[in-house]
Amino acid sequence: IIQSGRQTQPWVACWSLFALTALVMGAAEHDGLGHLWALPMAIYLASPLWMMRSLGFRSVRWILMDLPSLVLLIFMGWGHGLLLATLWRLILAISSTQVFIQRGAQSALMHLLLLVLSIPVSVETSIRSTYLHRVWDEAELGLHDSKDRGWKRAVTTWAGTCGPDTASISKKLVFAGGSSTGSFNSYARTHIQYFPELIHTQLCEQLPDDHRLETINYGGGDRNTFTIARTIDQMLSDGQIDLFVLYGGVNDIFSRRHPMTRKQRHLAQQAQGTASKGLRGLSSRLRLVSGLSLPFRAVKNSGQQVSEVPLPDARENHLLVMEALQGKPLLLLTERVRASHAEDLVPYQAMQADLAAGHQSIHHLNLSTMLPQEEVEKLLADSPHYTQAGHGTFADTILPKVRRLLVGGRPDEEQTD
Repeated sequence: IIQSGRQTQPWVACWSLFALTALVMGAAEHDGLGHLWALPMAIYLASPLWMMRSLGFRSVRWILMDLPSLVLLIFMGWGHGLLLATLWRLILAISSTQVFIQRGAQSALMHLLLLVLSIPVSVETSIRSTYLHRVWDEAELGLHDSKDRGWKRAVTTWAGTCGPDTASISKKLVFAGGSSTGSFNSYARTHIQYFPELIHTQLCEQLPDDHRLETINYGGGDRNTFTIARTIDQMLSDGQIDLFVLYGGVNDIFSRRHPMTRKQRHLAQQAQGTASKGLRGLSSRLRLVSGLSLPFRAVKNSGQQVSEVPLPDARENHLLVMEALQGKPLLLLTERVRASHAEDLVPYQAMQADLAAGHQSIHHLNLSTMLPQEEVEKLLADSPHYTQAGHGTFADTILPKVRRLLVGGRPDEEQTD
């Protein structure tokens, strides 16, 4: 149905209002240079109206039939909405082929070409609107193991504060380590008070009235000194810290999943990222390309597996933590395990003791003398995870040293580390 220009003007105004709304909402999703996307958005939105004017085609029905595409963009966004809007416009264009041929096909072909080019773009934006945005990230897919992912963010597994807000003295205590320090993976559906929480509770009972204490536990499953050292800045984001306690060893030495160490895999990933520039780099950032390449990815042979963090790398990571603390005290603790694996951690404990002997800000507790192996066996649910009673005993064991480093202690508490 062809109407006069005067009859179509109200509907064109309505269509223009919807298009402007979709453009503003789409541009609002971006910031900075992302606002440059407003130009291709505007071209995409205006394409049907430009084509109609070029053809001298005035049809209220065609305007009304294009309105759903704008509604989809407004209510579903430029992710899924763009894909559905493109498909809808393609259906309209194909169904109007006879009309376009009669009135001149050049503008219609330009419009159709734009829609065809919009298909891969709309598929990409739709993918990025789902969890596939993370799963099909080329950097993530290039990693060897799911445990190599998500480590760049330091996650708080427990935090607590005590003392008045008006306290004249505020202290901050931070713990870091693997699942034996702060994770519920080993105790599914069971709430376990880990030793950092128990230490915090006891310290709060002993602190003077003018003290305030904040304790944060960054312990978590699969965390090792490599990931801790490279997320330490996040743990110290507010700049204030009075004591950092590192309980580690097991995930460094006993975790063996690959023929390369954690550091070697990270360096290889960085080298690959540097090489991926230009068109190759662009294609590697497209989720659609990453998804289509999945069936063709070769499965690599594992080869001989090595420790995630061998002793030299662990020493380097400890020094990185020390440097980040800028002179604040660092307390090193070697994890306790079953007797069958205890000897494997003796060199690790010696490395920590050697660091403490050579650096004034580093302190070390020899847990093997403070908690004999026969006593440790009774405290472990499995190697290296404590039972609830085990966490209590371990907290009581290291509490005096933590208290002295954090707020000072009584002379009768002094002991040789």
